Amino acid sequence: MNNDVAILANGSQDNDTYLITGGYRRPDMDLFKYIVSVRKSNYDVYYGDDHICGGSIIGSRLILTAAHCVCKRFVNKNKWRAYDVSVVVGGRRRMSRNKDTARLSVQKTRCHENFTMETLLFDICLLILYEDINLNDRTAAIIKLPVTSVLPGTYCTTLGWGRMYEHGPLPDELLYVDLFVNTNETCMIRTYIFYKQICANNPEDFERDSCVGDSGGPLICNIMLFVIHI
Repeated sequence: MNNDVAILANGSQDNDTYLITGGYRRPDMDLFKYIVSVRKSNYDVYYGDDHICGGSIIGSRLILTAAHCVCKRFVNKNKWRAYDVSVVVGGRRRMSRNKDTARLSVQKTRCHENFTMETLLFDICLLILYEDINLNDRTAAIIKLPVTSVLPGTYCTTLGWGRMYEHGPLPDELLYVDLFVNTNETCMIRTYIFYKQICANNPEDFERDSCVGDSGGPLICNIMLFVIHI
């Protein structure tokens, strides 16, 4: 099981004005209902400051995210304990709550046994919740999983609460960016990826991308979850 995506970026890490996300806000909620905010068990100073990564709802008690999101950085296979992690569902805003927002505790983490921080291969993890998500077709829904591979040229959308530019702040409201799946040969021109990974970008604007804090979130193609991005 290995569904990784390497998202291309084109810019200097030392240039804080370079937009990484280049995203937009959507008035509709047709994709928002599939994503969750993976967080620490409690916020530090204010609500929402504990956001770690994104995740996707694939079952009433199952969240799919990236393994490196719940693994202590640079320490191979040294996972966070399940009670250190929670997920927030039903809210588009990171820093505020409404009647649909729920914070759910994680009972177990099940990360791929072959995941390593060195290569980020097999960067996938299941979060098993203590209680069921209040599923509906408006603010929380299960996303379909594909039975075939995504083809190069496919139009997809990724979304998250990651940084709005390199070293920049996290947004309060969920942001979206539209990307196209590339061939691995095309991606290798700009970055290195492994053969088991795929990559996506916008060939007309390389500033449109995911960033820190978007990890673990979905790349949605034809209303199906094809990959979680790193």
